[in-house]
Amino acid sequence: MIRSIEKFIKNFHGWNFPLDLNLLCKNLNTKIERSNLPDYIKGYYNREIGSIVLNSNLTHHNERFIISREIRQISSRYFKSNIEKNYFAQELLMPTNEFIRKWNESYPTQVSECSWYFDVSKEAIINKAKRLYEKGFLLNFTYKHFSDIFENIQKKS
Repeated sequence: MIRSIEKFIKNFHGWNFPLDLNLLCKNLNTKIERSNLPDYIKGYYNREIGSIVLNSNLTHHNERFIISREIRQISSRYFKSNIEKNYFAQELLMPTNEFIRKWNESYPTQVSECSWYFDVSKEAIINKAKRLYEKGFLLNFTYKHFSDIFENIQKKS
């Protein structure tokens, strides 16, 4: 799936970050609309009108994440689980290979630099780094500097 997302980004956006989700949606012939939705609805893809409808109360980073989640629905006629849509969104906003490159290049300010580079929250960066470390994609010496941060976030969750 990682390579196919990288190919998707290159075909519909170009390999530059942060992703311009408005451009990406335009290239997918999809509109982005904001609406006053109940708080429990963050957004959805309306296939009939080719539009992603967002809750107008979302923060900037949440809005980017929800748009990315719903882009997954554009490419498939079948319902996708929330887990699959979340993984797709994370990978679309922060492709693994590019994340690792930027992470390793940004020492000692990885979290801040990656957050700015991908235009996602610092929590999203920390969660992605933790997942990649657990899978063996990030080296111990780059991860250990942030182990306290990871532990603090887990305690808050």
